[in-house]
Amino acid sequence: MKATLHVLRYLKTAPGNGLLYSANNNLDPDGFAYSNWETCPDTRRSIIGFCVFLEISLATWRSMKQRTVSRSKHIEIDFHLIRENINDGLINLLHISSSAQLADSFTKSLSTRPFKNLVSKLGVRNVYLPT
Repeated sequence: MKATLHVLRYLKTAPGNGLLYSANNNLDPDGFAYSNWETCPDTRRSIIGFCVFLEISLATWRSMKQRTVSRSKHIEIDFHLIRENINDGLINLLHISSSAQLADSFTKSLSTRPFKNLVSKLGVRNVYLPT
């Protein structure tokens, strides 16, 4: 409930916010993901979030609380598949500092300044403000 009120307060103060897309994008995808393990104070479940950009424009995003905690064979298979793709050069992992981790805006309850900083990096703009 606390998170819901937090989101509603933000939406109330930002009715003009939206995403703007450039007509000159090369459509090269960049993705950011983050997972907070067992951090939901009510259920102790993990929260994951991700966002994908096409060049500089946000294309998709999602945040969700895991239904169950699973340590199964599927995780091992996914881990090996990702490691293989990294070794083959298909996936490039870069270290992102916490202050620049865009997916944090989907997984953590941030104070106003860090939240607004990350949201601005997502390409959210107030359409009512002059450019």
